[in-house]
Amino acid sequence: MNEQLYVLLNDEDVPIGKGVLITAPDAEELRVKVFDDAIDDIEEHKLVTLVGMLQTMPTLRGEVLRCTRDVAILRRVEAKADVRAMLRVNVSFETLIYPVDDSWSGRYKVESLDLSCGGIAFFCEKQMERGDRFEIVIPITPNPLLLRCEVLRTHEKEGRTCYAAKFLDMCHDEEKFICEAVFGVQLNQHMNRQGKRG
Repeated sequence: MNEQLYVLLNDEDVPIGKGVLITAPDAEELRVKVFDDAIDDIEEHKLVTLVGMLQTMPTLRGEVLRCTRDVAILRRVEAKADVRAMLRVNVSFETLIYPVDDSWSGRYKVESLDLSCGGIAFFCEKQMERGDRFEIVIPITPNPLLLRCEVLRTHEKEGRTCYAAKFLDMCHDEEKFICEAVFGVQLNQHMNRQGKRG
């Protein structure tokens, strides 16, 4: 069942719900069982993008035809480029990084800036360069994850060095937990905004 779990995005790529695809991914008419009473939010939009929790799941897009109590019925349209890598959330937590080789020792505290399904941006006192590898603890998943990363780039932000790194060699469960965390934070932020407007 988890293998079919999708997050539903509006046309601005903001998560508005999650659900399970109950038709084949290549069907012309897609049916999605929507969770957590999000069906009203889905019904308000003309187009919805479905992003799977795993990279092996295709990104789908559909025009909302109608909704029943908890099922959204979509007419399949051409999907946008995979939005998974672009989805990132501003999320702040303190954590630790560790070396993966003997180029340095010990551990360093880091402060996260944002998190995506494919990587993390963070502040750290440890001086690193593009290509440096390390392990980082991600504490916002059901069980903390220790993930291997590689620095992609650095830049100055707020007078501090900010590092952008990509995750390496994630297993199936790690990928799923990171995506669930990213989408979960985005959904919560969306629901909080909706609550403030309501």
